[in-house]
Amino acid sequence: MGLASRRHHAGGDAPRTGAVGLALAAAVLTLAPSRPTIAAEPSRAPVRAAGAGSVGVLPLELAGELPPAFFEQLQARVPEGLRRGGREVVALVVEPGCDRDCRVRAAASADARWIVAATVTARGRDFELALALLDGRDGRELAATTATCEVCAVAEVGDMLADRAAVLGAKLDALATAPPRLRFVSRPEGAMIWIDGERVGAAPLERTLDAGRHRAKAVLEGHLPLELQFDAVAGTEEAVTLTLSPLPPRSRALRPAGAATLAIGVALAAAGVPLLVLHGRPFHGRCTGADVDDDGDCRFRYDTRTGGAIAVALAGAAIVTGAVLLGVAARERSRRRTHARVGVGGLRF
Repeated sequence: MGLASRRHHAGGDAPRTGAVGLALAAAVLTLAPSRPTIAAEPSRAPVRAAGAGSVGVLPLELAGELPPAFFEQLQARVPEGLRRGGREVVALVVEPGCDRDCRVRAAASADARWIVAATVTARGRDFELALALLDGRDGRELAATTATCEVCAVAEVGDMLADRAAVLGAKLDALATAPPRLRFVSRPEGAMIWIDGERVGAAPLERTLDAGRHRAKAVLEGHLPLELQFDAVAGTEEAVTLTLSPLPPRSRALRPAGAATLAIGVALAAAGVPLLVLHGRPFHGRCTGADVDDDGDCRFRYDTRTGGAIAVALAGAAIVTGAVLLGVAARERSRRRTHARVGVGGLRF
């Protein structure tokens, strides 16, 4: 109840009026500062591990004027509201004017996954409250809540702060139970994506997966295949980027060079073998009359052994070289896989 609503009509004798006024003044003086602080609470709900969703609370920001004792009381109410959901709360120590990067560093040093920032604007006995939930890894705002309290005592403002903080804590609980949503992006675009061995389509694309560890593979013509491992976290939206590397010049050249060399070898073999077979046979174009000896043998015969032997030798070398080049190219394509671990790329409600 606001102080302005506590009104009494005068009546009766003076002593009675003075007693009523004295009692009213005592009630006003004890209303706000008598509220219990967090340190005075006898018990707390079970907390969670600091690395598994703890919340870092920034120092309360005050716009306006408020007695120091009242300010300390309000600052204690934010952690109180967050602890209602059984979440561990840590105080972040920052300098005045701490920016986004400063907040992220403070959260990292305190091992806080989330950040809560609260601002109280005081205009006499009117108050405005603003609380924001931030991602502790990049400082992005995930959710916000506001409230106003007109003609209020500090105790009432503290209750509202605790309630608003509990709302943010409830949103965190909802976030932790939602299935993870992942967006797969390839660079260059258009790579074919496999998830856990199943072909799902060309990037970019989005999929909802079960929470846990998964594997993704991207394949694009002219690039080395990329395979990576990532963890899908419940209640998050992850951006998984698969950056493919072009095939090295050596790998790109090996395959066509091997094929060309193999083809040359086959052609040389096709030419050399007939030459070897033809060697020593009579040249029928000049195998008549005086060109035939007494035994009936033609004096002119083919002498192609040397050429045939050279062609066959070169063919064998070319075939072996081409096969080796093709084998090396195939081996390099199959063994060049990049393994990486991808964290959460983005979170939002």
